[in-house]
Amino acid sequence: MNLDVLKPATLLLIMLGMLWQCAFADQTPQKRPIFLTVLLHDDIPQAEREHIRRDYFVWLLKDLESFTGRRVYLDFIERTGPLTAIDYQGRHEENTLRDWTRLVDQYIAKHNKPQFITHKYLLLTRNKISAKTLGLTKPGHYAAIASMATYTAAAHEIGHMFGGTHEASEVIYKVGWWCETNITPTRLNLRANCYLYSAQNKKLMLDYLNKAP
Repeated sequence: MNLDVLKPATLLLIMLGMLWQCAFADQTPQKRPIFLTVLLHDDIPQAEREHIRRDYFVWLLKDLESFTGRRVYLDFIERTGPLTAIDYQGRHEENTLRDWTRLVDQYIAKHNKPQFITHKYLLLTRNKISAKTLGLTKPGHYAAIASMATYTAAAHEIGHMFGGTHEASEVIYKVGWWCETNITPTRLNLRANCYLYSAQNKKLMLDYLNKAP
């Protein structure tokens, strides 16, 4: 087609048509993003806060986005009264999770936050909940607590909130040594972290997220 001989109006129509086709081709349905709100407990020293994103979450977000096809947004909240000062040790664990959930509910109501299955709230603490407990939540729940005692505790509880289970976790031989996927129930110091979810847990988490647009 010789564009030099076309009238300006005709040329304009052709260009508009080409732009419309390109725009229409790009209009694929967008999945609802995942929102992770992480509340830093007041017991975390300032010096330890500087590397939390890098050490506990950057690799997690990369893994989540890779198999969910959803954008993941991470928001840190600090020093928010009772919300980040909750007493999480020395109590019955069910009561601790119940009280934390109540505080999250109050935060959601106060700030008029949307309540979708793609939005989760995690309290990150410096210490363990108890000698043997690094985190607390319920399957498919929207509120969790995780300790900084291991780099994967936060990913472990987030995985549970998206439908992952202990039974679907794996210990994998990778790069010359054994490593544990994120929701492995018992940590062994001899084994490394895989820094990812097992194939079966990815499937379970996808099934859970597919309930959302």
